[in-house]
Amino acid sequence: FRVVRGQVTPELLAAALEADLLALGRVSYPRSRRVLLGSTARAIVAEAPRVVWLPAREEPKPFAPIFVIYDGSDAARQGLLLAEYIAEDRALNCVLIGAREQVPALEAEVKTLLGPTQAKRATFRHLPTAGAESLARIVDMESGAGLVIAGGILTLTAEALEELLNQVDCAVLLVR
Repeated sequence: FRVVRGQVTPELLAAALEADLLALGRVSYPRSRRVLLGSTARAIVAEAPRVVWLPAREEPKPFAPIFVIYDGSDAARQGLLLAEYIAEDRALNCVLIGAREQVPALEAEVKTLLGPTQAKRATFRHLPTAGAESLARIVDMESGAGLVIAGGILTLTAEALEELLNQVDCAVLLVR
């Protein structure tokens, strides 16, 4: 633990270089009273070189599923293993990103990487591309407890990633 003085965002980004995980709130209350991603959280999400955790605004429902975005990349594999750890007794819903012909191979890869219990409980959905609106809709339809984002999905524009984070009410873990 240490205390530093200076502008918040640059100090947090500097601290992130030495940390395994950066956790911060994401709330900003604009005049419209709609809760949005705050300016500090927005900058950290866009620039942090490490894993970033944004907690949920409210306590998730018991046994609400954990969602993980999977595209087969190294970061997505790391994200999948973190999602499995976080899920514990919750269902793990894997959103596979890629061309339709890649889906069987991606699904088999996920099942191989997961432990036997979670592999049996895992469910799969396919999206050809990782759009903020379609991802948010999938997570919100099932009142997801968490969303693990890694791999190619992090190539979304800063605006699209911000839109996704503004639309989902669950905890989000960004894995780089």
